[in-house]
Amino acid sequence: MPAFFTPDGKTLVYEVNREIHARALTTGADRMLAVGIAPRILPFSSDVIYMNELPAERTRTPNSTSMKFEVKRMSLTSDSATSVGTIAASALNDLKGNYATVRWSRISENEGTFLIVGDRIKPFKLPSPFGE
Repeated sequence: MPAFFTPDGKTLVYEVNREIHARALTTGADRMLAVGIAPRILPFSSDVIYMNELPAERTRTPNSTSMKFEVKRMSLTSDSATSVGTIAASALNDLKGNYATVRWSRISENEGTFLIVGDRIKPFKLPSPFGE
């Protein structure tokens, strides 16, 4: 189950059944933030980065599936997300249960720029958490 704690340690953000949830650790209150997969924290913020598949962009071959996802950013204090672009990924029949490779992506930093990176994923530049 993809999950992370917010920088203040007060909230657990996690995915279950293709939904992104936030659980307040002090009260146990849980709320669904959005429909999506692969939540990540945008470094130096409490914003959540997650993805929604664009089903019309899916193509299949005998051994793999090519997919595109809309990358979204959402503040934990907001009820809406903004799109920050699209990312291409694949699912291979013999790799990690045929799930999309974005599920195993990670956020990396390169000279002050944050990127989504991973196997079979072209690095995707994330917006600056500093508002630049």
